[in-house]
Amino acid sequence: MKRGHTMVSIAAVAAASALTLTACGGNTDAGTAKAASTNAAAADSNAAAGAKLDTGTYPTTPQPAFGKAGTAQKGAIVEGQRLAEYVVHPWDIDINLTKNSPGGSYVIKNAAAAAKFLTKPVADSIANDQFVTGFATAAGDGDTVGHENVHAVLRFADPASAQKAANDLHQASITTDLNTAFGGTADPNTPPNTGTADSISALPNTLVVTHDSLGSYTVEAATPHGAYVIYDWFKGKDGSSTANTKAWAAKSAATAVQLQGPLIDKFPATPVDQLPNLPIDQDGVLRLTIPPASGKVSVNQNAVYGPNGFLNFSDSPLQDKVLLQSSGTDRVAFGDSSVYRTRDAQGAKVLLDGIAKQFNQSLHPAPAAPGVPGSQCWVTSSRYQSQTLCLVARGRYVAQVQGSADVPLDAGATAPTTAPAQAAGSDITMAHQKSAAQFEILAGQK
Repeated sequence: MKRGHTMVSIAAVAAASALTLTACGGNTDAGTAKAASTNAAAADSNAAAGAKLDTGTYPTTPQPAFGKAGTAQKGAIVEGQRLAEYVVHPWDIDINLTKNSPGGSYVIKNAAAAAKFLTKPVADSIANDQFVTGFATAAGDGDTVGHENVHAVLRFADPASAQKAANDLHQASITTDLNTAFGGTADPNTPPNTGTADSISALPNTLVVTHDSLGSYTVEAATPHGAYVIYDWFKGKDGSSTANTKAWAAKSAATAVQLQGPLIDKFPATPVDQLPNLPIDQDGVLRLTIPPASGKVSVNQNAVYGPNGFLNFSDSPLQDKVLLQSSGTDRVAFGDSSVYRTRDAQGAKVLLDGIAKQFNQSLHPAPAAPGVPGSQCWVTSSRYQSQTLCLVARGRYVAQVQGSADVPLDAGATAPTTAPAQAAGSDITMAHQKSAAQFEILAGQK
């Protein structure tokens, strides 16, 4: 489900960004049935055991109330998290853009943070344009055609600042040499990869820059819209048929502006001088998560998203959209764990079953958390890390927790030579303890 924690779809947004719901790929039906039966049997057995829950050192009661942002800087982050609910998704622009892009989705807490998708020289161009906050989301088609999109909404102090920022972005995109913008040095044998001013007939107020280099064609479109700039970056690898990419990008940019303009007009923007007074925790759902380890909080964590905002982090957005709607999920909070608030207990069952079905298609079943009724767990591993994911439901809430452990290196090695299914089992223990703690936290919550 979500990427990052690696729920993988609705199931996984993420450690780096903070949560995820579903898993990609697919095993056989027999494997799915085996996973489901293994988890169910373990859950029934553990529930029947009635043993005292092992919560380790994790808290078993809700966190204290988060209160207000307190500073303009923190308020800008919270505002960006709120903004996510009003940002168009790449798959709304082109139904084929459903695969996560490396840049991912994130809150743009200040102008400098925009360098993640704009390059530093271009981001620097808006440093003095009274930037307030923003949100960016990215996806591709998984190389089916080689199409990618970064879509962002940038908020400024007023319409005049937004217009100036659009102009500054445009000029910087033209003059920036992409051969050196990412830290490389100029090669005298390679011509500069600077931009070319262009236009899109359907968008007379949009400032457009194109790049055509090394087999890739990109289009950047910056559209001032009130106090906002709607920004899109499109990339295609259509080989010799640059015209195809250009036509696709022009059509997609027009769709993006057509959809995003009315949506951002609905955003209840917080006055800039009131940003420090923004409440961090919408509806008290964030305090139901297990808190992140100190110093490891991203701009996407310690956050509460609505369903539309959450889908920016999903690995399987089209599936997850249906699942969120059918379960009546209206809030998703990202802490160290991810907590979903559904319509009622039946909605929680619908959500948990849907996430579990996704996980069963691509992850390996693991023992359920001892003593936690209905919990289900899965394990996955890479060359460097082993992870255990668990789902827990109580009342109208569903939670996803994760345990991870680094795979130890052989003596003198720079990378593991093998990928054990579990790194000494510590990730299973961690996930089980978090599951138990999360189950206790959700007790009695309305």
